Amino acid sequence: MMSNIIKYPSQKITEMVRNLFEENIEIQTIGSEAILDEEYRDSMIETICAIVDAVIEENE
Repeated sequence: MMSNIIKYPSQKITEMVRNLFEENIEIQTIGSEAILDEEYRDSMIETICAIVDAVIEENE
């Protein structure tokens, strides 16, 4: 059985993560629990969704 090879746009993903951390410096201290804080939740979810979309787009 052949498995699918998933390509990841690493430069694009790195840029998205860098932007998230630079725009929300507090995330560096709070860590993943920041997603529970309303102040950071939208930015984190938006970045996660953008990463998923970038991977899908890379593999189309």
